[in-house]
Amino acid sequence: MTTMIPTPSFILKYHRSVFFTVLTAALSILPITNGHAASNISGCDILPADNVWNIPIDTLPVHQKSLAWIASIGAGTGLHTDFASGKWEGNAIGIPYNVITASKEPKQPFTFLYADESDAGSYPINSTFQIEEGSDHHLITLDKETCKLYEIFNTTNTNGWKGDSGAIWDLKSNALRPIGWTSADAAGLPILPGLVRYEEIAAGAINHAIRFTMQRTNSYIWPGTHLTSGRAGLLTDTPPMGARFRLKADVDISQFDPKLQIILKAMKTYGIINADNGGNWFISGVPDPRWNDELLASLAKIKGSSFEAVDESCLMISASSGQADAAACAALAKDRGVASTAVPTIAGCDVFPANNVWNTPIDQLPVHANSSAWIANIGGGTSVHTDFAAGKWKGNEIGIPYNLLNASKESKYTFNFTVNDESDAGPYPIAANSRVEEGSDHHLITLDKDTCKLYEVFSATKTTGWNGYSGAIWDLKSNALRPAGWTSADAAGLPILPGLVRYDEVAAGAINHAIRFTAEKTRSYVWPGSHLTDGLAGLLNEFQPPLGARFRMKANYDISQYDPKLQVILKAMKTYGIILADNGGNWYVSGAPDSRWDDEVLSLFDRIKGNAFEAVDESCMMVNASSAQADLSKCGIIVKERVVTPSAIVATSANNGVAACTYTLSMDSKRFSAAGGIGSVAVTAIGNNCDWTAKSNNSWLPIYVQTLKSTAKRVIFAVARNKTNAARSGTITIAGKTFAVEQVK
Repeated sequence: MTTMIPTPSFILKYHRSVFFTVLTAALSILPITNGHAASNISGCDILPADNVWNIPIDTLPVHQKSLAWIASIGAGTGLHTDFASGKWEGNAIGIPYNVITASKEPKQPFTFLYADESDAGSYPINSTFQIEEGSDHHLITLDKETCKLYEIFNTTNTNGWKGDSGAIWDLKSNALRPIGWTSADAAGLPILPGLVRYEEIAAGAINHAIRFTMQRTNSYIWPGTHLTSGRAGLLTDTPPMGARFRLKADVDISQFDPKLQIILKAMKTYGIINADNGGNWFISGVPDPRWNDELLASLAKIKGSSFEAVDESCLMISASSGQADAAACAALAKDRGVASTAVPTIAGCDVFPANNVWNTPIDQLPVHANSSAWIANIGGGTSVHTDFAAGKWKGNEIGIPYNLLNASKESKYTFNFTVNDESDAGPYPIAANSRVEEGSDHHLITLDKDTCKLYEVFSATKTTGWNGYSGAIWDLKSNALRPAGWTSADAAGLPILPGLVRYDEVAAGAINHAIRFTAEKTRSYVWPGSHLTDGLAGLLNEFQPPLGARFRMKANYDISQYDPKLQVILKAMKTYGIILADNGGNWYVSGAPDSRWDDEVLSLFDRIKGNAFEAVDESCMMVNASSAQADLSKCGIIVKERVVTPSAIVATSANNGVAACTYTLSMDSKRFSAAGGIGSVAVTAIGNNCDWTAKSNNSWLPIYVQTLKSTAKRVIFAVARNKTNAARSGTITIAGKTFAVEQVK
């Protein structure tokens, strides 16, 4: 197994971030020749126009780990400009760079601590070159003749020029560092393209991403090539090297000085890239006497919570190249578009706003990282069960009834709640003929047609007065959730009525909301849930699903074999999914009892097993943890407006079979030298709705899957440098087939 060497910049910059010894160097002012300060310095374009540093990411989807990564860096921590006009403890603040004509300058060989990950060539240098002061001692040099960029970390001159690591970049090329290699930055990225320069501010625009640091990182993602902690290809709740963030579009920047607005606009459009370990939210730039340090300090008003991580993987053409394909992301956004749907309505009341999480399609959201484990815990081979019917079970009707009334005309009662501190005091309207759920839970669900308020009680009983375990009152015109930690009439703290399957919906031909279901064992909770029955809040369990978790029926699951009425329910499970709202029978789907149900038809649900579902990560569409409002645009999904009509009920297909999928790989093995490299294998699938996966079986063999502009896909894989002094072999499982990789010592 390859040992990834923690670069000293991690240790030094961590030390700096803790003690805030922001140590950098002075700069001579360098002219800009073409007026486009962001992409050209002294006649050299700073990487091609289609390089990932120069591509806007304001429309890309939010990364599924955005919230966790923001929390890791510090949601309440303010931005810090790691550049200025002044000094800190005698050192200039910022990273200077030198512009030279290399043919006129002497070149010196460098001795590198990490020579096996450094470019060996001679580096131009003389006694007037400016080196970053303080801890990192970066030496950044741009040759304006050849447009080559020379960057060194921890530059010293004692008995000859030395450095910890060095990289030479051809600014006319999109080539990245070899996989596993560092550069002068821990992430293996160039430094100069991400620096904020005063000339850009004077020109009125920054047209590139900005370099920033954080204390703790784990693994790396494209365009990064190197890690200081963790394991390649294994993402955790700690951000990876190369991760990209952007300032949220709705952050008000009008309060800031116009010069600062230029920086903040760039953060919204191009974002910031995690390039090194250091102070949290420390933004990199060039020292300049023209900076107003007091003005720069005001950026601390921008907190980490104002940012979101973006998923830029759709931009990647090759893991070995910084070239970005913006058109591919635009096509993906178009493909991920969803149509707006009708808001569920009962007795003239919309059941929550159209943008409520219950009413939001989730068929285009990413699969949750814990999906397989959660499915296995609930039961991959366990049948789905409709917990509603026309008949009875042990003398009790099956399902959760609800009552419609005009509360102004009915008596109202105060409940004595067992969990009084998490219940709404009421009073609750109850009519003489109000129905309470029969059986164990005794839910009392009441919708007031006058005010569109929903009253829900768990374990409602009447002895000398009305009693209940817990109760909640919901304003259906509002997206407000329960306070964090509070239950409702459901264990997850969610409303019940919005998730019930109702016969009237099936008869109309469409269910336009998520469906409530239960599972025996749960742990913690996730948005939109607010309450748990086991575990610790915020601590997800790899095996037991949390309350509030959302699942959907897989898109390729064939529903044509089912009765047309059942197809209406199954379509909803594909489009809106099912929400884990309470503890109970595994895969028990909730609905209202109705004499019109055909219980024999409903029993056909037993054919559907848990492995027909997948858990989705809907965190990207959360607007606020205290609100059920969902914003799909934050996930990179475009909502297309259309006139909504009920879905036509699809007739049962005469042919219930689906052609089996067959897969062909373009090759079955590849051999690499000890230096490693990049390879790819194309996958051709023949059949209908073919769905395959690729998995690397070795940590030194990270993979990337890319869709081509045809029916084929390819798996791009990277082979790390072999430092084990022994030949090694690894495998990638692709569509059930084994692809072999061999690497010599």
